[in-house]
Formats: sequence, C-alpha cells, structure tokens
Amino acid sequence: MEHTLYHFAIPQEGTGEKNIWKALEMFSTFFKCPLLGGEQAHRELNAVESEFEMNKMDDDTRLQQLMCFSCGMDGEAKIMGRNDNSGYGKFGDSMQQSENSFHPFAKFSWGNMQTLKVEPEANGIDVMKELKEYYHAHYFARNMRLVVMAGYELDEIQRRVVECFRDVPADPRIVIDNQSDP
Repeated sequence: MEHTLYHFAIPQEGTGEKNIWKALEMFSTFFKCPLLGGEQAHRELNAVESEFEMNKMDDDTRLQQLMCFSCGMDGEAKIMGRNDNSGYGKFGDSMQQSENSFHPFAKFSWGNMQTLKVEPEANGIDVMKELKEYYHAHYFARNMRLVVMAGYELDEIQRRVVECFRDVPADPRIVIDNQSDP
C-alpha cells in the first residue's frame, strides 16, 4: 500500500494565533483545488530533480535503491533512474524474472526528470493528465487522515479543521481501473 505523509510545524509562541490557522487554510487548499499544471508543475518537477540530484549519493538513498533493485532480482530494474544499469552488472541472462519484480518495492521509488518527464513523453504519456487522474482517484477525505496538534482548546481546533477541510471531496471524483497493476 502506498501512502504519502505531509508534515509541517508552525511556531506558536510569539507569532500570534493567525499564523497556524492561515497555514492550515493554505494546506487544505492543496486537497480542495491543487495547482496541477503549467508553471507550478514545472517548478515542482525542477524541485524533485534538484532533490534527487542532491540525495542520490546519500547512503540511506543508495541502500533503499539497492533494496528496490534486489527485490526484483531480475537484473533489469532501474537503479537511480537509469535504464542501462552501467556499473552495476546483471545477475545473468539465464536467471528467470522472479515474481518479486512486480512487487511495488522493486520499482524505482522516487522520481527525477528522467522518470517523470523524459521517459513518459517519449512513450506518448501525458503526465499532467495522468497526475490529475491520480489526484482525482486517490485524494479524497475517506482516504485521508489528519492530525493537528496545537496549544488551543480542542473545540477551537476542531472548528478550524472542519472550516478548512469541509470542502475536500468525501469520495473519489473518478475511478481508475487498476486491474492491470500488479
């Protein structure tokens, strides 16, 4: 099961009460009406590429990619977004592709410019269309959990949370047929 976790902290002392509620409203906007296109998408893609380049030689990242690669055990899994596996070798042509290679952990676990733009475009995939479909199929209230910790009365926190998040759709706006996904 895939999941995404968003976490942020707002200093409360000395900043005034308005900051936490303004931040909560801004955060809720992502789930109500996200900016999924144009310049915002291009900026986010560049941020993902920058993060990828900055962290690809990090030991924890390399260990994660090693585990992803070895989970497939077919020697054909992409490593760090590369198709050619240069410098890593193959496990052997006679080795059968294992069932584990279809496990979600056997896939490249995070994106970069190559996997999020270059390859999809080369294969005729409209990434923005796919992103919007994914958002509409998976980002809905029944599929989410929200935790807010703040130094305010519980009734006040609940009132503000309901105010900010009441317009998040309860159910998916579209259904994607996942039968082809292993």
